[in-house]
Amino acid sequence: MDRTVIFLWVLFSATAYTTRGQNAIRLVNGRHRCEGRVEVYYNGRWGTVCDDLWQMDNARVVCRQLECGVALSAPGSARYGSGLGAVLMDNVVCRGSEERLDHCTHRGWGVHDCSHSEDAGVSCSELNVRMLPATEQTSVKLHLLQYFKISLTSFLPFFSLFFLLLNSAEDVPSTSAYSCGQTFSDPEGSFTGTYYDGDRKILECLWKIQPSNNLPIKISIDYVELDCSHDYIEIFDGEIDTSAKLGRICSGSDSTFIASSGTMSVLLHRESSQEGLGFFAYYETGAFTVTPEPPITMTNEITGLSIQTEASGKRHLTYLHKRVLNLSFEYADFLE
Repeated sequence: MDRTVIFLWVLFSATAYTTRGQNAIRLVNGRHRCEGRVEVYYNGRWGTVCDDLWQMDNARVVCRQLECGVALSAPGSARYGSGLGAVLMDNVVCRGSEERLDHCTHRGWGVHDCSHSEDAGVSCSELNVRMLPATEQTSVKLHLLQYFKISLTSFLPFFSLFFLLLNSAEDVPSTSAYSCGQTFSDPEGSFTGTYYDGDRKILECLWKIQPSNNLPIKISIDYVELDCSHDYIEIFDGEIDTSAKLGRICSGSDSTFIASSGTMSVLLHRESSQEGLGFFAYYETGAFTVTPEPPITMTNEITGLSIQTEASGKRHLTYLHKRVLNLSFEYADFLE
């Protein structure tokens, strides 16, 4: 099927994965700067955070404090390895609106009943959009799928914007192309991976969750035992061929994702020598709070073209979708 992919490049400031000063925070041992074990700095030392009561609202605060975009998951059980030194925070409870993790309630600095096998982690989208003058350029890609809403409304004297449309004729396999999986319509349920005998043959299974109540879907994926060099699970907010990827995992426990579209797709890919079911998943529907977020990767990558101009007016460009992402840029010119 033909798909239009929008690549929008904007100027923004590169941010480090560590904040500064007393009660600073950092993410350690992840795949990129905005993923990893949560560590906080207090009274002259770095320490970890216990996963007791750890949840997505806590992850949202961490991602906000680090200017790392939106929260994708809040894994516990030392998903990103066990830390060293003290456990500095336990029973952390955030509302999700706090600016800093130390603004959330907790048992007190250094008060805990945890070991490092319970170290909390966070995965963020790694995107932080903040406009800067062209003289302070640091460019990074912001990937947006079709149907997201982009509003360019206000005004700034000078900066660069990169914009390109790409029509891709690449066919995406339908559900029938997968060798296993199931479609669920109940408001809650559970399922496990299909047994794999470790023969290194490629196995792909697709589970689609599409409850009749059309409410947001929250899934918890536990007991993930895959070979991370060959196997993985991918979770999508909607149909697999048209929606944003919420995350990709291959190990750990209690990874939670929320789909706002009323449909969720779960893809299992295996081609290793490790046998077994691979994972257990439980889902439920409800009025879960979801922050709209762009996907963090694209199948094919292209290079945008730079347009740099002195602003003399306002432009407006809009794409509409049920998952609306509002980005307000101060001025933009673009290729059509």
